[in-house]
Amino acid sequence: MYSTIHYFFRYLTTHLEWLLEQLGEDVDGDYLLFDCPGQIELYTHMNVMKLIVEALESWSFRVCAIYTLDAHFLTDATKFIAGAMSSLSVMVNVEIPHVSLLTKLDIMSKSDKKKLENYLEPGAEELLMQEVKTEWNAKFLKLTAAIGQVLDNYSLVKFYPLDMRKSKNLESLLLMIDMIMGVAEDADIRTADREEEVDAEVS
Repeated sequence: MYSTIHYFFRYLTTHLEWLLEQLGEDVDGDYLLFDCPGQIELYTHMNVMKLIVEALESWSFRVCAIYTLDAHFLTDATKFIAGAMSSLSVMVNVEIPHVSLLTKLDIMSKSDKKKLENYLEPGAEELLMQEVKTEWNAKFLKLTAAIGQVLDNYSLVKFYPLDMRKSKNLESLLLMIDMIMGVAEDADIRTADREEEVDAEVS
């Protein structure tokens, strides 16, 4: 049975001309943010968001998906696999440029931030080897390791850490999104500087 949110999005996809009217005509050069609800099924296996994205693209909008995940969720390997797979599912289903964003770094403890370093450039199988193996979780870890191998083989999901207290962090995120959407082709991103910034963000 559909919730109110499900009904709304179904209704919206049959009245997209209303959305176009609300967006207006004078949006050249502006960023429009669609703050979507958290029901994961809207993005992983339903087609409503894909229909909305296709409509936006047909109206000459450049679209990028920002998948946000609470950084506290990535404090052990199995939770990382769950978060990475949900992000990958959205990426595959919606089929647009995609950024996986870790939020709430500003309220994490130092010990949790230290753990987080392992997941910014993850090797899923290697992370899972760190888990304590018991009879209870042996089969679970075997399945999770197989999923982790898929993530490693295709290298599609990498998480970008966001700390709202750091303006440079926000500027780098905006630049990355511009590059992904092809609106900042001339921007110069220096890999060494980016690596230093990531180290600073999680320290």
